[in-house]
Amino acid sequence: MCWLCEYNKETEAKNLTKFLSDNVANMGTDQIAQCIHERLEEIDPNGEGHSFEQVKEHILLHVVIPNVKIAGIIRSLTGLMDRLETMLMNTAEDDTVVIDAKNVGIYLKVVNEVMQIYKTGNSNRLMFSDTVGGKNSNGADDAST
Repeated sequence: MCWLCEYNKETEAKNLTKFLSDNVANMGTDQIAQCIHERLEEIDPNGEGHSFEQVKEHILLHVVIPNVKIAGIIRSLTGLMDRLETMLMNTAEDDTVVIDAKNVGIYLKVVNEVMQIYKTGNSNRLMFSDTVGGKNSNGADDAST
């Protein structure tokens, strides 16, 4: 088992998980992993299992908090959209601009997928959740809202 998954039962780990959830919308994975890594180094400088690479891997592979996963998906799809956008038009040999219909179709599908993610529910729960599991601000279970 991943050391960080096992450590997740500790109070400080819950604080770090809340930090992750609270900041996933405005910080990149590397930045969050670095902050968590530094905090773990402060707590246990000689400990193993919490290198920057291990923390990042834990975030990417093991953390299944919906807003964390969805933020990653949106970032990936947005990167794909940006790349596709540069491929929508080409200049022909005679300097005429040609629209690449295949790339336009793919681009529109990716845009649609991003829009669907935002439409899946309350965007506050998706990206800016004030909870990490347990109860939401209304006192209900997160899974039931």
